[in-house]
Parts: sequence; C-alpha cells; structure tokens
Amino acid sequence: SKFLHSSYGRHKSPSQFIHTNAGQLVDSGTSVYSLNVNPSGVNPNTIVEDPLSGTDPASPNPVSMLHDLLRNLPSLEANYKHFNSQELTTLTNNIWNIFCSNVAELFRTQRIWKLRAKIENFNEVLEFYCILKTDPRVTHSGMNRIISDLKEFLVSSLYDLENQIVFNYSNEDTINNALKRLGVIWRIFYQEVYYDLAAVLLPLDQSIREDGNSTVLKSGNESRTHINGNYSIGFLLLMCFRDSIVLPCYENFVNSNDGISKSFQLYIFNQEEESNVTETDKLTLLQCFGILSTIQSNDRNQRIIEELLAGIRMSI
Repeated sequence: SKFLHSSYGRHKSPSQFIHTNAGQLVDSGTSVYSLNVNPSGVNPNTIVEDPLSGTDPASPNPVSMLHDLLRNLPSLEANYKHFNSQELTTLTNNIWNIFCSNVAELFRTQRIWKLRAKIENFNEVLEFYCILKTDPRVTHSGMNRIISDLKEFLVSSLYDLENQIVFNYSNEDTINNALKRLGVIWRIFYQEVYYDLAAVLLPLDQSIREDGNSTVLKSGNESRTHINGNYSIGFLLLMCFRDSIVLPCYENFVNSNDGISKSFQLYIFNQEEESNVTETDKLTLLQCFGILSTIQSNDRNQRIIEELLAGIRMSI
C-alpha cells in the first residue's frame, strides 16, 4: 500500500507569515502584528518561513489522497496490527499529513460544509490516527505526542489565517489599527473557524478528558486543578489563539509602570480619539478577552488576559 511505503508530505499553501518578537514594533501599519505603546525600541522584523508555505508541484492532491485513504481505511483498520514498526510510523505520519492538509482549509475561508468529505469521515480518520499514534510501536508518548502535533498544526494554521486576513481585508484603516484588527481576526476565528474545527476534532475531546495527566496541555507553571474536569479541544483552540495571536500584540503592556489594565485602558482612550475606535470595537474585544479568560490556566499568559479584560471593561 502506498500509505505504508511512501511518505506523503503535508500540502503547503503559498503563504508566508511575519512573526515578530512580542511588542517590538510600532503600531503604524508598518507591522500588522504588534501593538506597541513604547516605540523607542524598534527592532527589525523577523521574517520566518511558514512550515506550510510554498507549493510542491510533485505533492499529490490532498483531497484525492483523503478519498484514497477513506477507501482503504477499513482494510487498514483490520490489518494494522500486522504491520511492522516502520510501516506503522509511515502510515501514521501519512494519515496526519493528509488530515491536516484538508482540515487546514477551515483556516482559509472554507466552511465545514464546503470541505470535500463529511464530518464523520474526518472523525474516522482522526480516531484511527489516535489509535496508531498511541501504539507503542510508533511512540511511547501517547496523547502527549498527539496534543503536541495538534498544537503545532493549530499555531501554524492560525498564522496562516491571520496572514490572509491582514493582506486581503478591504479596509486598510481597520487592519492598520491594532485594536480593530484583533477584533476582525477574533470574529472570523470565533464565528467561522472555532466551531467547525471543534466538530472535526471531536474524537480528541474524550481522549483528552480521559488523559487528564497530559503534560502538553499546560505550560511549565500552569495549574493542573482544572484539567480533569474542564479541559477540551475547545480550550486548546482558545489557548493557541491566546498564545499565538493575542499575546504577541500586547506583551509591551506588561512592563508599563501604570500596570497592564490601566495602561491598556489609557491606550484605548487614545485610540478612540486618534483612530475612531468605537463601542462596537470595544465590545468585540470584551467578548474576545472574556472568552479567553475562561481557560483559567492560572499561568502568566492567563494573568495577562485577565488584566487586558479588566482594562477593556474600564474603558466601556
């Protein structure tokens, strides 16, 4: 079988993302990512190649590969226990790359009903991937490795989403203002991507809940008290959005002498006068920070979100 003996690389989209050190760039349209209240220490942009960027003409069509996989899935499920370690590893990697290549379309303005397979098909593929990935012949890391791979995929796809919005949005004034820009990215993520992605990743929900000791779900100093009862794919999606999209923009407020919430409030007042930030913009950010605050990870990142939430509340 081609799934056992040839490696299928993840389909790559023709995009690049600009990732900067947190809080290093002036919020002037020069950068589309950083919100800076202290522009004196501007550093050059760091251009980082997106691991999903660039097109490989030799790469098979991801939709065709998915349909081939679905046709072969019953046979693979029935016989995988007889495969050797190398075959299992190749199969596992191929399934994950095929899955990601197709699901990544959800981050590219495609809704779930426009994907070229049913939700239950994606669920079946993901369930089989989890079975293979937790097989000791493939890895001894179990769910930790699955969650780690998923987080890597989500972060890369979120950069892709942000990149598309920034460079394709019709209103430059909105995109060049950090508060309005985050509002746009949040609305698209939460209204269009979040629930579609949660449906596709549903099989992982029960696996995460059953594996409450997963160390990948938290940062080094994060509380574990909430994991067994509340952790889900939804929390993981929100955490990735928080850490990769929101926090890099707002890191500079951490070092403010006025404190995060107060300096953020003052920044909002300033933007109301200079850039026509509206009540609607502020309410969108209130929803964003409010929902992100439900993660309750009790770590530094979460404390920053709670301070930002307090700041936006004070501005309303």
